[in-house]
Amino acid sequence: MKEIPKVIYKKGDVVAFQCYKAIKKGTIVVVDAHGTFFQQEEPSYDIEVTDDPFGQNALYKHIQQSWILPTTDVEVTKFQEERKEESDKDWEEHVRQIGKDIIQKHIGELKELYQKAREVPSGLAMKLAEQAESEEERKFYAFIMTMNLQRKQKEAIEKNLF
Repeated sequence: MKEIPKVIYKKGDVVAFQCYKAIKKGTIVVVDAHGTFFQQEEPSYDIEVTDDPFGQNALYKHIQQSWILPTTDVEVTKFQEERKEESDKDWEEHVRQIGKDIIQKHIGELKELYQKAREVPSGLAMKLAEQAESEEERKFYAFIMTMNLQRKQKEAIEKNLF
């Protein structure tokens, strides 16, 4: 029977480990000195991640000792640089997905706002644009006037009055 390696880390140690292509950093909360039910070749740890840049804070269970990254800053930096391109792609995809999720979540609100904007008469929009204090407000009211004009043109075309 093969001897299990010695436990290197203890409860409370802050460590970095690789989880798929991402590097996580967390605090050891449980030490499984003899491994787990799934593997008994080396110690494993349950690591609490509380400050994940991807928002994936959780208790990561059964992290094998060999998955924990070197502890010196130089070694960790080298490891991260070797995988920077992969991490950048993962981060960009994560940001894209968050953006899609936000848009889906607020699409109903945006449709409602669009409908309300269509109901503002052009004359009122013009008056509000003249009183607007910011350029952004003026552009918003100009957008409303443009929508109203386009709607009127469409209605005129449909009535063959154009």
